[in-house]
Amino acid sequence: STFSTADDDQIFHIQSSLKGPLFSNVAVNSGAIMTVLAAVCTKIPEGRLAIIFLPMFTFTAGNALKAIIAMDTAGMILGWKFFDHAAHLGGALFGIWYITYGHELIWKNREPLVKIWHEMRTNGPKKG
Repeated sequence: STFSTADDDQIFHIQSSLKGPLFSNVAVNSGAIMTVLAAVCTKIPEGRLAIIFLPMFTFTAGNALKAIIAMDTAGMILGWKFFDHAAHLGGALFGIWYITYGHELIWKNREPLVKIWHEMRTNGPKKG
């Protein structure tokens, strides 16, 4: 094993401290999955989706995204506790933002950073 017992204890302590109402592992996971789902639904809104146990009922990805956002908004307003609605809404909004603006913003502006990185790798860090 590459980790010592002290490393295992440290990791357990970090994980334990991140559990709670603000940093729930389930909330992080469902928010991340929601980001991907919202990005795909935004990119391909006419794509057809179905629920795995009800494959005979299909709907568009755009309608699915609208329904999920409406349900999670209602859940936040009404105080439903079954899902972490804030994580879902945050993930959905980030996925929509990324497809609409973020991808272009990030990838078109990466060139200066990449040039600095390549200079550092070939010439070493600047000494000043």
